[in-house]
Amino acid sequence: MESNGQFTDHLHRRWTNIRRILEVSGPFCHPNFSASDSTLEFIMNSCKILVIGAGGLGCELLKDLALMGFRNIDVIDMDTIDLSNLNRQFLFRRKDIGNSKAKCAAAFINSRIPGTNVTAHFCKIQDFDETFYRQFHIVVCGLDSVVARRWINGMLLSMLVYEEDGSVDQSSIIPMIDGGTEGFKGNARVILPGITACIECTLDLYPPQVTYPLCTIANTPRLPEHCIEYVKLIQWGKESPFGGAPLDGDDPQHVSWVYEKAQERANSYNITGLSYRLVQGVLKNIIPAVASTNAVIAAACTTEVFKIATSCYEPLSNYMVFNDSDGIYTYTYEAEKKEDCLACSQVPRSVPVEDPATMTLQDLIDYLCESAEFQMKNPGLTASVDGKNRTLYMSTVKSIEERTRSNLTLSLSELGLHDGHELMVADLTNPNTVTIKLKFASKEAEMLMADGTEKTVADEIVVTKYKTAGEIVNRTLKTLLEHCIAGASVKELCDKGDKLVTEETGKIYKKEKELKKGIAFPTCLSVNNCVCHFSPIKSEPDYILKDGDIVKIDLGAHIDGFIAVVAFTTIVGATAENPATGRKADAVLAAYWASEAALRLLKVGNGNYKITEGVQKVSEAFKCKPIEGMLSHQLKQFKIDGEKTIIQNPNDAQKKEHEKCEFEVHEVYAMDVLISTGEGVGKEQDTKVAIFKKTDENYQLKLKASRAFLSEVKSKFGTMPFNLRHFEEETKARMGVVECVSHKIIEPFQVLYERPNEFVAQFKHTVLLLPNGVSLVTGLDFPEDHYKSEHSVTDPEMKELLSHAVSKSGKKKKKKAAAEVKAQESAPAAPAAAAAEETQKVSTDSTPNA
Repeated sequence: MESNGQFTDHLHRRWTNIRRILEVSGPFCHPNFSASDSTLEFIMNSCKILVIGAGGLGCELLKDLALMGFRNIDVIDMDTIDLSNLNRQFLFRRKDIGNSKAKCAAAFINSRIPGTNVTAHFCKIQDFDETFYRQFHIVVCGLDSVVARRWINGMLLSMLVYEEDGSVDQSSIIPMIDGGTEGFKGNARVILPGITACIECTLDLYPPQVTYPLCTIANTPRLPEHCIEYVKLIQWGKESPFGGAPLDGDDPQHVSWVYEKAQERANSYNITGLSYRLVQGVLKNIIPAVASTNAVIAAACTTEVFKIATSCYEPLSNYMVFNDSDGIYTYTYEAEKKEDCLACSQVPRSVPVEDPATMTLQDLIDYLCESAEFQMKNPGLTASVDGKNRTLYMSTVKSIEERTRSNLTLSLSELGLHDGHELMVADLTNPNTVTIKLKFASKEAEMLMADGTEKTVADEIVVTKYKTAGEIVNRTLKTLLEHCIAGASVKELCDKGDKLVTEETGKIYKKEKELKKGIAFPTCLSVNNCVCHFSPIKSEPDYILKDGDIVKIDLGAHIDGFIAVVAFTTIVGATAENPATGRKADAVLAAYWASEAALRLLKVGNGNYKITEGVQKVSEAFKCKPIEGMLSHQLKQFKIDGEKTIIQNPNDAQKKEHEKCEFEVHEVYAMDVLISTGEGVGKEQDTKVAIFKKTDENYQLKLKASRAFLSEVKSKFGTMPFNLRHFEEETKARMGVVECVSHKIIEPFQVLYERPNEFVAQFKHTVLLLPNGVSLVTGLDFPEDHYKSEHSVTDPEMKELLSHAVSKSGKKKKKKAAAEVKAQESAPAAPAAAAAEETQKVSTDSTPNA
């Protein structure tokens, strides 16, 4: 026996030929290959391979991989062994019939090839999450299902990590080798997720499998196949014939029963063409398999695994087809990535719509299932409509299916969907939700904003961009709230928020190269008596959060200059079991309910001072004061400080100077409320300003550093606020900003403070004034049960106002909201996680209680 843990089978020259490849360089080696005896040690002791499928191709793969030296192999298969498998799946014997393919295959390999450790998983691939798949170096697929291929493809793509420049972190890539056979034809391909074409990129290479959406076979059958599938999927399980036995397509009694029931259903829907032979064909759906084809494709796949694991040769680039039905033919070519791939790109795939007034939701679902580019199986669709996330149809959950079934017959127009509307689609072909975009062919869609007028929310595309930006800031806010714990660094949290916004906005509208997007307001975390704008740069002192700190998170994002901002206050360590009390709770509840009052008063026809008065009344009920002179601005494209403003707690001079205005339809506002337990006056201290914004002023700067700074501001940020932390050379940025500020080319956002030992809370929402009501695009659910105050809103007018929901776009909704008020008055608020599902909804259907 060799020393130092060397394997006894080396003495039998088992690995002689493998060593000749790995320990000697040659003219065809990979440029990065280094001949070494440690490579064989790696593939034998460290390299972990996952084989998906233990059928005809899977048996060959397991045998080839084990004989090539791979010892640590896992295999997944949900199927059991049938008599018909034994002619080609050579790892099984008659005694194995009825047992797990994965377990029997693993046992055979482990017993036949010494040293191998094949671990079996008798389950579906969907039963594992990404933590399971991350442990493998390479995934090899021997599947007979396109759906399963697409699912594992989506899983591997979802595990990718991206660098700041948008490139893929190479260490997060798990290569997938995919093999497939059908009769005398086969293919092998190498997929490097995020780098090369994925399964979805080449989906049109797979002939669409004959399947039917569940909603079609259950509600609107049109073909005899629909009737057969209904009996197979629904009626068999419901009636449980033959003592509850599973449906067997080889059992004549079972086939006859299905034929009889399908004929009854066909007659009731006046469908013709049903036959016994058709029933057999639909039930069995057999794909022919040839052992020699499996052997060839498995050998090709195993070779690619070996090349990637050892880097000894360049891997296949990236698709090989094989055909021996008439002679032997092979061909290799490079499949190309699709720019709008549903899985590996961040660009929504367009769905053509000829006439939104006649195309129903059922038609859209049928298109997603039947088109070669989508080939979905049972899609569930959700969309943001009128500022709220709405499930259009979902068949997988019975209660939701029953509630949304009526939508199937409604046209896209009746559902409130418009040109460019993005829909989220969940389907069993992908572990992740994908996005599609409706593309109307009508002239009406082409004429949007063709007259050159200012873009407003009268344009549905603009609404979509606001809402998309809103969803990004809501997700970022939710993440930051989860990280607001004792010991957390404010500086790191601010940096994390900005990075999340940059990453998320970078994933969308990739094809529109000229479209600007990104941070609309840098992330700020202002603690306790700090009023606003605390977001320290690297060279400035940090603040470490501790239990009891009252933290205000403020941030914003924009898509094409359409800005969504949000602010939210939390108290570190406050929970329903350990609620915050005293003046901290007073500040938070005063700010929250004052914000809720402002949102209800922010509607078309009202004046801005009506909100000023409402905020004042609510804050006084909690013995607090609004921060003097703080403004909520109208938002416009690329303009965070529009002309119309709402002032809170103005002093005498501000009352004279501040203009009154009336809110109009299609306007957008950042409704910002800041409430203090102190005197309500924010003052500057010695904290250095980090956030600035370019103004419309012009001046010929003298210093070279100032000109370079301003040039970078214009190119990177335009008119959007920015943080000096966003510059690579912070010191130079600090030097350049001085002259720019002194000549009012750049405007600072001063860090303000209340008196020591006082507390300030803030809530901010982005509000669209639409013809059918108010649409809130930012804000999360407020956990009211985390705070207890001895004060409450007692003013009858304010209590009546707060008893109504913010957005009312129809009579039915009004009645429903009124009913929900009574039901929720004493109930605790929903947890913040609920906002992940309905990011446009703000919990406003409750009244303030002490």
